[in-house]
Amino acid sequence: MSLKQLPVSTVKLITSSQIITSVTSAVKELVENALDAGASNIDVKLEHNGLDLIEVKDDGCGINRADTSNMCLSHYTSKINDFADLDKLQSYGFRGEALNALCSVADVTITTRTSEDEVAMTYTLNMNGNVVKTKPSHFGKGTLVSAKHLFRNLPVRKQYLSSGRRAAEELKRAENVVKSLAVIHPDLRLTFCHNKNLLWQKSSCTTLQQSLMQVVGHSVSSKLEVLGHQEMELTLDIMVPKKELENLTSLCISYTDCMMMYINHRPVRYKKLEKLLLKYIGKCFPGQLRAHKYPYCLVSIVTSPGETDVNLEPNKTKVLLKEEVCNIQMIFSLDKNPRPVLIGQLKPSGTWLYHKDKELGIVRHWALQEVVHYHRLMMDHSIPLKKLESSIQFDESTLGAELWKVLLSQSKTYDVITSAVIITSDAISKNGFRIELVEGLGKTFCVLTDIASTINFYGINDLKNTLELIKTHGSSSLMKCRSLSVVNYIKGETVRIVRQCPSKMEKETLQDLIHYWHLNLSHLEASCLHGKPIFHAIKYLSEL
Repeated sequence: MSLKQLPVSTVKLITSSQIITSVTSAVKELVENALDAGASNIDVKLEHNGLDLIEVKDDGCGINRADTSNMCLSHYTSKINDFADLDKLQSYGFRGEALNALCSVADVTITTRTSEDEVAMTYTLNMNGNVVKTKPSHFGKGTLVSAKHLFRNLPVRKQYLSSGRRAAEELKRAENVVKSLAVIHPDLRLTFCHNKNLLWQKSSCTTLQQSLMQVVGHSVSSKLEVLGHQEMELTLDIMVPKKELENLTSLCISYTDCMMMYINHRPVRYKKLEKLLLKYIGKCFPGQLRAHKYPYCLVSIVTSPGETDVNLEPNKTKVLLKEEVCNIQMIFSLDKNPRPVLIGQLKPSGTWLYHKDKELGIVRHWALQEVVHYHRLMMDHSIPLKKLESSIQFDESTLGAELWKVLLSQSKTYDVITSAVIITSDAISKNGFRIELVEGLGKTFCVLTDIASTINFYGINDLKNTLELIKTHGSSSLMKCRSLSVVNYIKGETVRIVRQCPSKMEKETLQDLIHYWHLNLSHLEASCLHGKPIFHAIKYLSEL
């Protein structure tokens, strides 16, 4: 959809005025724009607490050359055509005001390139959002927005935000906003820098729990369990303290920032939902949830855009659910499938007993460890690489038109060390390939520079197999893009690692394995890679 000016009737209906009021609001708008562009890599850089420079770089789709003259004009947007389109809104932004507002309080330049452009262009904008200067750039696919001298024409606000304590608080708020947007996108890689110092970094991962761990740390995330519920147009994911946790106070702090709420991936404050969640946690831990103490937890609701109203206020942190899709009964129903609970250990063998519902049995912990470790490797393991003595050059004629198109659609990044464009999609890089993309003079080809060091006879045919899997399943699930050669290697590696582990297992370690299995693998057959059962029932309590 091309950029176009909103009709007056729609502008009147969208009455909220989007104004950049702080460094945090500017960072939030630019990161949201990057996410709306489909970015998988975002770099945020600030200088002098963001007052001298705010820079957000992404590898998203870029801005079409035909739209660049209007990209910073007020009420120009590609997200909606009229007010009724809010019922189908899939993006963070929709008003077409953020970049225009930023231009009015800062010196803005935008560098952008789409996949169709031969070269990137840098656009300098005036305070009205009009392009006043253009020049070519060597920038890769995506967009780089640079805002210098923020609030240069608002000296009182600039002085207010630049004072020592307020500047530090504003920098922390900006960091928190970046974290809140990043955590709900597990596959996103993001860096946050201030004065050339890296303050926080999130790596691409596969699960919401792994993503949250990079914000709150392993000591907190390991004490949370994931509950889920899915209907036709509703997906509900909740992370709450594990029921077997002995001391809830270790997960509580004095402010509500630790209670992360998302509706359609948008960070929000939703007091009714917070109260429901506190009530649920309070029932799970009677007497432990003190007044004015809040536990770490996360709620993500994904529903039809037509069920929400995000146009309540300029910063969009308050949302109305037109139909109340969340209630305490639904939250209570999320844990219908009980997990095995450890009840004791047999001596001297070290075998653990469990009970589940009315079932009593033993846990073959080595089998459980094997299947969990295999699943983790399949989900995120990077196959070790070795540099080829002679790089392999290939192009569309090597792979065929369909697979070549699949390869070029994968995420890429510019390697400043080698001055090369690298295909960085996990489905490629973690499956034992390092591929450079070379474009120029009307010709595009790839160079395979590194390949799996642990798999014999690995090469272009394996790349074709991998691309076929990506074509079928998409690249978002690494596990579904593992070729047979990689699967067999990971199975062998799993068995090798598990055999080196101690024959006896501590209760806490086994509980973590059971929790992981229950969360991710309980829908599969409960057996190890060799077909042996993990849980062996020896008695049913109804028989006693």
